[in-house]
Amino acid sequence: MIVAGRRVLLVGLGTFGGQVAVARHLAKAGDRVTVTDKKPKDKLESSVRELDGLGIDFRLGEHEHVEAKGYDLVVRSPAVPLDHELVKAAAAARIAATTEIVLTLARLRAEGQSILAMTYRFALDSEHAVPNAAGSMIRLGYAEFAQRVSATAIELYGIDAPPVRGDDGWGYEYLHAFSETIAGGTAEIQRNIIAERVLGLPKDPR
Repeated sequence: MIVAGRRVLLVGLGTFGGQVAVARHLAKAGDRVTVTDKKPKDKLESSVRELDGLGIDFRLGEHEHVEAKGYDLVVRSPAVPLDHELVKAAAAARIAATTEIVLTLARLRAEGQSILAMTYRFALDSEHAVPNAAGSMIRLGYAEFAQRVSATAIELYGIDAPPVRGDDGWGYEYLHAFSETIAGGTAEIQRNIIAERVLGLPKDPR
């Protein structure tokens, strides 16, 4: 479980996006994030730029001046081996350690369960009443959730893996997921309904 406000150390940033997404998610959730990578800042410029303004502490170019002690969680990049000094130090200090993909899968599972719970509640409330704007929230949430699930599957398997290729592979599911933001009312329409009927915002000029 992720508890906001903890001190989190990300070991390895890279340029492929996985650690960037984790760092962004944790920082926005209220965690105090430190990122360390042996590569210098100029080699990680695109990743650092994506995390600009989130209050993240970057320790780039070396690991020597970073200690695992004092952190509540260590997130290891897949490129960082299990026998890395910081990973071993975290284990010795009994600090919780995980990887970006574990956090991603946990987050997706939580999102899926929340959408399922909303769907059950919507069905129960609609049995004896007129369906409300919660339907738009579920519709939009599921469409975007499906995109994230299929994108994660492709990242796990690899773009050329058999489970990704083919008419019924994750590659197809990924492309099909984008049609879900159009079918039954575009994502923009669903957001307008939520804004007007749930948040009480004024209608856009027609």
